[in-house]
Amino acid sequence: MESGSLRPGEFRPTRYSDFTLRKAVHDLQKEEGMMGRRESAMEMAFLFVKPHAATPRVTSRILEILENFEVKVLAQGKVIQSVMEHDNLFARQYPELEDNTFNFDLNEISLSPQEQQIFKEHFNKDWYEAVRQKKLLSSEQFQEVIHPYRDNHQHINNLCMKNAQITGGKSCLKIRKGLYVHRIDEMPKRSKRKAPIWVVNGFAHALKEDFLDKKSIVNYFSVQFDSSQLSWPEFMEEVVGVAHPKDSHISSIRGCIYSTWEKFGLKYPPNERDNVVHVSSSALDALKERLLWMRGAVMYTDIFGSRLLSSKISSSTVKEALEEAHTKEGQGRYTKAAFGKNSQECIE
Repeated sequence: MESGSLRPGEFRPTRYSDFTLRKAVHDLQKEEGMMGRRESAMEMAFLFVKPHAATPRVTSRILEILENFEVKVLAQGKVIQSVMEHDNLFARQYPELEDNTFNFDLNEISLSPQEQQIFKEHFNKDWYEAVRQKKLLSSEQFQEVIHPYRDNHQHINNLCMKNAQITGGKSCLKIRKGLYVHRIDEMPKRSKRKAPIWVVNGFAHALKEDFLDKKSIVNYFSVQFDSSQLSWPEFMEEVVGVAHPKDSHISSIRGCIYSTWEKFGLKYPPNERDNVVHVSSSALDALKERLLWMRGAVMYTDIFGSRLLSSKISSSTVKEALEEAHTKEGQGRYTKAAFGKNSQECIE
């Protein structure tokens, strides 16, 4: 039996045990009439399996884990490569990554004082000084100097991942959503720059190619859970797992698949880029993604969408929140403010 698949009565991993304990307390409070405002707060989330993990066994295990945590699947489907390409789904799903990778100038990025400090403390290097010295490069600039691997996106991705693995992740830094920096400590021979080099979103070209490969499929799930038993952050961490699968608990989706990745038909162990599944980060984020990925999804028939439309929030504000673009300073204000929040918190 694969790790993570447990017979009735077997020991459950700690995170699952935490959930069952919370549920038992919740049920007892409900019986005793002690429940407060959160009693029937049903939340809708959205997740999809990334192309590298789109195997039948992965899908089956995801359904098992969701059932374990009493997360109900409301809708399930798949999107093929031709649809993803036609509808430009990669760029619309990852707008920050798209804009910070393809046809952009590093000078267009504005870091907050806090982000500058994070970069300096992590790499012992000033961001703007590194740009002036041409030691900090965009992904496309990096392709120009990495002779003889120019335009070999998969090799560049592997170079970033290899350095991250060797340094235990210390050569990689997420500054904010869609803005990642990898330090390259060893450059290929005949390259036009000497190490160390810092590259922005060096993995992004390869990631986009994965989504647009002719055999690529994205399997998605629209799910529902009770926020009196699982908060949104608990859903993301305990059910789905943290960003890097190796740091995720084995009872979570990412942790389970990582623990026996070969048995699930994966070609390599999941990593921070290819981390099995994408999950919406808030009720607002989930609504955006249902409207994006699910054919026929519309605001007024969506549970949370209809709540937004019937709330006191103006339709122009709702439209602005759903369509906002990120700025050179980072995410849009609605997306940033909504992170980790449930439907009621997003409305408020």
